[in-house]
Amino acid sequence: MSLQTNGLEYAMGITGMRNVFSLSEAEMKAWLKKHRGGGFLSCPEYFLRHYRLTNKFFRGRPCFILNPRVSTGHENSYLFFIHGGGYTLEMNIFEWRFIYRLAMGTGMSVVIPYLPLAPEKNCEDSMKMLYSIYQYLRGHTVPSRIHLIGVSSGGGIALSFAQLLRKKNCPPCGNVVLLSPFLNFDVPNDQEWLRMQEIAPHDKLLSPELFYMLGKWWGSPRRRNDYLVSPFYGNLNGIGKISIFTGTHDVLNVYANELYERAVKEDAPVDLYEYIDTPHMWMLFPGPEARNAFRAIRRVLVKSRL
Repeated sequence: MSLQTNGLEYAMGITGMRNVFSLSEAEMKAWLKKHRGGGFLSCPEYFLRHYRLTNKFFRGRPCFILNPRVSTGHENSYLFFIHGGGYTLEMNIFEWRFIYRLAMGTGMSVVIPYLPLAPEKNCEDSMKMLYSIYQYLRGHTVPSRIHLIGVSSGGGIALSFAQLLRKKNCPPCGNVVLLSPFLNFDVPNDQEWLRMQEIAPHDKLLSPELFYMLGKWWGSPRRRNDYLVSPFYGNLNGIGKISIFTGTHDVLNVYANELYERAVKEDAPVDLYEYIDTPHMWMLFPGPEARNAFRAIRRVLVKSRL
């Protein structure tokens, strides 16, 4: 682990976010009421210098569509970005910087939905919005040029949505890129729980205990093993090329590896990029490991243009 990534883990620890996700349901709701912005996302000025912004609404929710100001030859390809935040928080500044760099590095357009958040909304609300956006994009490009990219909880949402498209017999997206994805709300089996407990001392952001409450909020009234709640259980074929980026200091790494193993057995197109001793969402932050992951993500997307 580099000094920068080691410092990142330390910084994650002092934010206290792991303790937030361990609060009781009532305490968590009170914390969210106090700390959520409550307004719409604001696109950073550095993005607007290079991209034209169109604000649209889908299912009553805002969505940013950003197109290059100068033709790149790839503006008819879209990075369909689904942010993280534990299903409860808005997009953060590190995610903005990441998707900006990825847009500049690929020349593609960008779509950023302002997703309905738990506990007020659930998985069905988000899927309806994402499907409306997908139908809109089909009027501007072919599905193979739409690339789903999800961070943390957004990774789980992206995979669920790719599976929903298959269920609806829609053409799949080109890529499904999952960054430290949240894949499963079901109760871990004994082996999974043991592996999570081994990782937990290193994970300064998440704890294995967070699965219960978030699953209740995000999934209700569906069962926890429903693919719209836990895409871990959904079909992995016919949904686009899956690329999983995960770190071994992330409790979610357990399910990332299991998903990869199942995809290989089912002959689904999948690649696993596992980084040793890296924490949850490390690819959003400075450090040599993050730069390495960024280059790999960019290669996945650029290769799809050829």
